[in-house]
Order: sequence, then C-alpha cells, then structure tokens
Amino acid sequence: MNKHHIYNKKTIEDVVYSDGIGIHSGKVSKIRLLPADLNSGIVFISKKHGMKSPIKVCPENVSDTKNAISLSNGKWQISTIEHLLSFFYIFGISDIIVEVEGDEIPIYDGSINPIIDIFSEKKFYIFEELNEPIQIINPIWIFEGDKFILVIPSEEPMISYTIHYNHPVIKTQFAHFSLEKDVFIKEIAPARTYTFLKDISYLHKNSLGLGGSLNNTLLISDDSYLNEPRFEDECVRHKILDFIGDIALLGKPVIGHFIISKSGHTLDLNFIKKIKEIYSTIDIGNKIDFMKKASTKI
Repeated sequence: MNKHHIYNKKTIEDVVYSDGIGIHSGKVSKIRLLPADLNSGIVFISKKHGMKSPIKVCPENVSDTKNAISLSNGKWQISTIEHLLSFFYIFGISDIIVEVEGDEIPIYDGSINPIIDIFSEKKFYIFEELNEPIQIINPIWIFEGDKFILVIPSEEPMISYTIHYNHPVIKTQFAHFSLEKDVFIKEIAPARTYTFLKDISYLHKNSLGLGGSLNNTLLISDDSYLNEPRFEDECVRHKILDFIGDIALLGKPVIGHFIISKSGHTLDLNFIKKIKEIYSTIDIGNKIDFMKKASTKI
C-alpha cells in the first residue's frame, strides 16, 4: 500500500445547513450537519429526539433496502441516505452528526453535486488517528441469479459496474472508474437517480417517488429519455454512486477492485455484511505501518 492511501479520520469544522424535497415522501426535508468528536462515527439524529435517540451508520441498523437505504433504531427511521453517504465516503468524513427534520435526506437534483457545492468553501478537521482501510487480500463475492458483486485485491480502489435492461436506449451500460475524489467529482457525482415512466403509477400507489420530477430524476419512457442525460451512460454511473453510499455503511475505506453486475441495495447490503464478517475476525486487512499525521486543519 502506498502513501496515497493514508486515511486520517475527519470531521467538519462548521455547521452546514441544507434542505430539499424527499424523493419518496414528496415533503420538505431539512438537515443540519454538525462536527463530531473522534470515533463518533456517522450518526443520524432527529430534531424531535436529539441525541437521546441516535442512529449510527452501520449494516446492523439498516431497516429497509427497497428503493433506498433506510436506517432505524426502533424508535424512528431515516431514509434515502445513500447519496449523502457516498459524499462522506469519498471525502473521507468518518465522524459527523446529521440532524434531520423529516423522514428522508433531500434528493436535491438527483445527484450529489449540490452537496459538493455546499462544501466547496467549507473546511474539514483532520484527526491524528487513522481510519485504517480494509485492504482486500482475497476475492470476496456474492451471487443472486444473474446479479453479482465481486471484490478482488488491488493497489488502488476501483469499481467496474455493468447494468443491462431490455430497453432500446439503455441496453447494456458499463463503466470503470478509480474511486478517487477528483474522479468522483467529475465522473460520478453528477449522475442522477433514474426511473421508468411505466413504473411511476406503481411507485405512487405505494407512497414512493412522490417527490420525483424532471428536475431531480432522469425519466425514461419506453423508447427514449424524457429529459437530457448528463452522460451517455448516466444510469450505470448513478448505480456506482449508490454502491459507494452503500459500502460506506462499513465505516471504513475499502481498497480493492469492485466488479459488479446488476446489483441493488439488498444485494449490496448482504455483500457488505459478508466483508464485515470476514474482516472482523482477522487483522491482515487493517494493518498499516505509516506514521500518523499530526492533527491539522485544511
């Protein structure tokens, strides 16, 4: 492992406010991002309950994986967290408190660009302690029919993702990226959530997608896009964005090459649990001999 992959634990310096529409509830959701102490992890609190009823980000607290990732502590639930978590993961934010007013995280424009813009002039606080990454040393995989996730050893964090739809516009889309911040900002973060016009009636009947619009969703009819895609392969790029948010549930960076075909939140979660089970019983994946950096502000 090279010096490039030293990951110090990190929080934010200042409080960050944001709001927007929830993609599924259709209601206004407000969030307040707060600096957190070292080793707090990523924690969601509700404005109603405050710190009396926190939900820590971890695979065990996932309560639903249908159409989005939801977390619960048995008293309350927060949904559609994966986009925000993808930002935390790539930017290395390991310790932060997310206070929410509402049932889900805002969808913004369907991508993570607005969050990146909010943080463009914000500073982070770097702790001395390392957030030691999981270094993949042997292949790990999971299959479900024609869907699969595989991670293999690699010196660099990478992802290769394939989706396939029997659809004249999408067909098969494949994308491969290094999971570095600059690549994420340029190639992955702008990709919006997408859905098919034929599915909207079903979603609405099940109280889902009530906040969806052409302003926050790439909408696809039987034979065309109904709004202009940002990339020719925007759909698979958004699947990568979702997967990054899902892998963030581990609370650690992962150094390996992810190879994925047609996955979704449920399979992602089962895979994440498998990684956690394997690497909670051995030390090899978490050994780093680098000197710790002194605490600093950037």
